[in-house]
Amino acid sequence: IELPVDIPLDLNVAPDARVLVATLVVALLTGLAFGLAPAFQGARLDVQSAIRSDSAGAGRRKSRLRNGLIVGQIAVSLLLLSCAGLFVRALGRGRAADPGFKVDGVVTAALDVESAGYSDERARTFFRSLTDRIAALPGVQAVGHARILPLSMSNSGLLINIPGQVPPNGMEGIPVGTNTVDGSFFAALRLPLVRGRPVASTDDERAPRVAVVNETFARTWFPQGDAVGQAFRVDSNLVTIVGIARDAKQNRLDEDPAPFVYLPIAQQWRSRSEILIHSTSSAEAVTMALLREIAALDPTLPAPRVTTLKQATAVVLLPQRVAAAVTGALGAIGLLLAAVGLFGVLSFSTAQRTREIGVRLALGTSRLGIVRMVLGEGIRLVGVGIAVGLVLAVAATRALRPFLFGVDPLDPLTFAAMGSILLVVAVVATLIPARRAATVDPMHSMREE
Repeated sequence: IELPVDIPLDLNVAPDARVLVATLVVALLTGLAFGLAPAFQGARLDVQSAIRSDSAGAGRRKSRLRNGLIVGQIAVSLLLLSCAGLFVRALGRGRAADPGFKVDGVVTAALDVESAGYSDERARTFFRSLTDRIAALPGVQAVGHARILPLSMSNSGLLINIPGQVPPNGMEGIPVGTNTVDGSFFAALRLPLVRGRPVASTDDERAPRVAVVNETFARTWFPQGDAVGQAFRVDSNLVTIVGIARDAKQNRLDEDPAPFVYLPIAQQWRSRSEILIHSTSSAEAVTMALLREIAALDPTLPAPRVTTLKQATAVVLLPQRVAAAVTGALGAIGLLLAAVGLFGVLSFSTAQRTREIGVRLALGTSRLGIVRMVLGEGIRLVGVGIAVGLVLAVAATRALRPFLFGVDPLDPLTFAAMGSILLVVAVVATLIPARRAATVDPMHSMREE
């Protein structure tokens, strides 16, 4: 997704020679470290002792380190996959969360005419003309303006004083979130007013100061009566409440409702505005029409970045998207390595136990019993790995709570699903050496010994 920020972000993912060299060095060092240990061990081996120790089960006594590595891979894979599963569930809950307004069918663009040399009066005239021209386009339902888009990584606040209320902790005022908007902002977002009226075009710099507050503001500071008609102070200005809007998310989808104030953009003027166009036409058609109207009014203005409100607000889910992708990819790689390692360990163990398997078959053990024996060995390793991974996941996922949108960090469904995936992969990785063990010829294996 594109980030709704003024500073361009360029993520260069082209191959880098330094990264490649560093990766090769790490791979070579890892190969040397894990290759030299068994080489040194083999060089110190006493031949006669080794021959005397060649008995059924000797290979198993030497495989504890290999088994420990497999258990560790499985545990880490379960940890990463569980984190990925939690983030995926959080993404689903975040997409389904109600922000308090509608994002569908809204196109938005940021225009800063002050950087183009506009005076305040010229800027006001430009935005009025642009709004009228856009509103006259087919399919356009409302054209609103705001200083800040909700859920767009931007926020603003101010200190207010309410008669009879003492500011907290010796502050000069009560902190509240704020945005400056025009009268059509609420219609463009389909953000309903529960009482009173929105700000109007007549609420300009010459009119008395007014504001629209949200429901939480009204309940918090005026619990005994109607907040409409009440007043508070911002610096030395008396501001009268003219409307109460429904609570809406401003910074995060999982935030608790907090007092919020909407001030008329004409009374808190800035020559930069976020335009919100609610239209039944396609986003592409609205984008082309908007750029055409801006160029018609002033062809020297640079074309603004136009996007949909849905794309602009999707940035609040960026941490969950990135985390789900990264942990999911690492977990999948770890799962693949664990499966390959489990296959290799069991294949090697089965090869070492050829004589034992031949004896078992000669004594009457069925081939299905041999398959069960090898499968059981693999599943025991996986079981230990899953148990260790669950302990790690329980300890680690608690730190993810702020990013999970109410999903329980110890969600049993996620852990059960990831554990089941690991178990299925382990069974598949174990079946090949198990089936190979069941095909051993008892007479041939004992003659070779």
